[in-house]
Amino acid sequence: MHPRTSAGMGSGAIHHHCAVLCDNSHQSGSFSALTAAKAGSNGFHTRPSHGVWLGGTTGRKPRLASMSDLPVRLGVRPKTSASGPHRQKSQQSPPSLWGRTVSAVLSLPDVVEGHSAVSPAGTRAVFLEDQLVPRSHVTSLAPPSERLEPVHIHSVFDTSLHLCLPVERAREVCAQGWGEPHKYADHETEIMVYGPRDREELATVIDLVKESIAFARG
Repeated sequence: MHPRTSAGMGSGAIHHHCAVLCDNSHQSGSFSALTAAKAGSNGFHTRPSHGVWLGGTTGRKPRLASMSDLPVRLGVRPKTSASGPHRQKSQQSPPSLWGRTVSAVLSLPDVVEGHSAVSPAGTRAVFLEDQLVPRSHVTSLAPPSERLEPVHIHSVFDTSLHLCLPVERAREVCAQGWGEPHKYADHETEIMVYGPRDREELATVIDLVKESIAFARG
């Protein structure tokens, strides 16, 4: 098993823990991406619009055309795990917003959902329909022997994402408060992006996912 999923825990314990969480969520039906996405706008936590937002006032969606366009994420960073799988432990997305994140990512052109080669059960791997093999090992979260996996989305109990970006862009995303280096990264291109807390942050996170997919395509 890859160290990202086994560090600090036995593989049996991880699979048992994830199986219980996934089984409970499927039985209740309350935490599926589809159910969460249908929950509507009442699940959003909105905040006053502070900071630097470019691209007009309507929706205040930040443009990411150049590195300087990335706004600073407001507030303190969430807590993340010190051992075991790299996971977000506070400030998780509300379930309905997590569902919208999953739906938005999996609705991107030529993207398909799959099982991650490196992350615990419940994680949604983002694969590309027309590109199975990475053009470079630094563009994928998975080992070179596995299918190209530029992005994966962790479960509703976590809500963060892991993705790959060019090194300088990855550093900037972390410096602006949107994420942190992957604790078990093989390359500097791999980072965690925190789960979005509201619609404004969702727009930024989806743009970063698009950048990661573009990086994978070359």
